[in-house]
Amino acid sequence: MIKQIGFALAAGTLVDAFLVRMTLVPAAMAVVGDLAWWLPRSLQRLLPDLDIEGDGLTATLEEVRRAGFARSIEEYEVGLSSVAAPVMVDQGGAELLAVAAISVAGPSSRLNGRGSVVSARVVESARRLTRRLEQALQATP
Repeated sequence: MIKQIGFALAAGTLVDAFLVRMTLVPAAMAVVGDLAWWLPRSLQRLLPDLDIEGDGLTATLEEVRRAGFARSIEEYEVGLSSVAAPVMVDQGGAELLAVAAISVAGPSSRLNGRGSVVSARVVESARRLTRRLEQALQATP
């Protein structure tokens, strides 16, 4: 009796894995196209806005490099925003090396209204720390 149950479970797992998940689900998603990823607006408001791959990530990284700081507006948790800037050190090459970062996080209601002021202060603090770190590295034999 136990062997029969085990065999039935194994057969069911194989059917589920190969027939359903590797054949039927991809075929159904191909038929409906972009509608497979549609979410109601009420659900979209509740979920964090994440972009972890693709062109959006590349564009975001380029914008962060250009601006000198990064912002997270309710990406990790609804109601929480942050600003961060890197502390860079010149290693004698063409590119700088990020060795640390300064970040400020807080409620979105307080941070988003003063985002440019907070961003400027975080970037300035990171630059001051970078200068002090470079002076300390130059003074070290």
